[in-house]
Amino acid sequence: MGHNLEGRMQSSSGQPASKKTMVQRQFTRLHALLHTVFQMLQEAKLINYESFLPSIRYPTMNPHATCDFHMRTAGHSLDECLKFKHKGQDLIEKRVISITGGKMNIIA
Repeated sequence: MGHNLEGRMQSSSGQPASKKTMVQRQFTRLHALLHTVFQMLQEAKLINYESFLPSIRYPTMNPHATCDFHMRTAGHSLDECLKFKHKGQDLIEKRVISITGGKMNIIA
């Protein structure tokens, strides 16, 4: 499932980019449900659960939605999880995951 969403990028020093340098990151279309991608990455030990304790309540937060990547914490779904999408795109850019013919392959 491909999404083009605006997200904060990190500078080369690993610090969050300033609002001035914020760019729109293009997410590669995966042709698979994000839940399936999450399970594949977890089974391959390429991704771990992360905690999510929102200190700020956003108007878009949904108390009825839970995110598998964030240990099923309420607030958003996996389909809306920018952190998971960035982690997956990082793996694609590092060539740990390849997309060939619409199929996702994990390169060991």
